[in-house]
Amino acid sequence: MCAIKEVRVASDDQTSRECLKQLNQEIILHGQLSHPNIVRYYGSELVNYTRQIVSGLAYLHGRNTVHRDIKGANILVDPNGEIKLADFGMAKHITATSSMLSFKGSPYWMAPEKADELGMKEEVGYWLEVWLEEYFRDWLEE
Repeated sequence: MCAIKEVRVASDDQTSRECLKQLNQEIILHGQLSHPNIVRYYGSELVNYTRQIVSGLAYLHGRNTVHRDIKGANILVDPNGEIKLADFGMAKHITATSSMLSFKGSPYWMAPEKADELGMKEEVGYWLEVWLEEYFRDWLEE
């Protein structure tokens, strides 16, 4: 189970500054708690990792390249908490004449549209959300 608290604040607003102060106190306190009946605090790590994964994929897609084998073993975290996408053995550069119908990648982690050999579609992006939930599940249950 995971809960996300979203707070929108304006930097030039006194009420927002007070809200941020209270939020920081809550984060400090919550980070010190560990009990089976209290939701665990993960900080912004999951959001940060997700942003980095999506940023790396967006870069590839912007260069007309698809990784085709995104899975836990191919996502590395360096000592500074930076995500590195790895293993480009299945990657493909897409051109006007190339086809995305080839069956490449790890079947368990593959988008259903790809596994059904229907080719790449916009809907494949939704599979990333499912993949991220699965990828972070073990970490969330610790």
